[in-house]
Amino acid sequence: MNTDADKDFRIECAMSGADLGTVSGRILTADAVDSHNTFDQPEAVEPADFDGATVEEGMLKLKLPAKSVVVLELAQK
Repeated sequence: MNTDADKDFRIECAMSGADLGTVSGRILTADAVDSHNTFDQPEAVEPADFDGATVEEGMLKLKLPAKSVVVLELAQK
């Protein structure tokens, strides 16, 4: 989760002991921090595919966009 309203956040995490293959994810974000769904705009905030994470040489690397929540799924080789 990145609660900063303006800045992306980069993460690099050593995944020792795991033989990782692929990473996939979903993201929840919107144009404004106070965005919310209403009856008139029911899809103002909705989950989407997240492709900002990679696995390289045992390292999980990702960039969390500002004001976002990301869920990742890591698959072993």
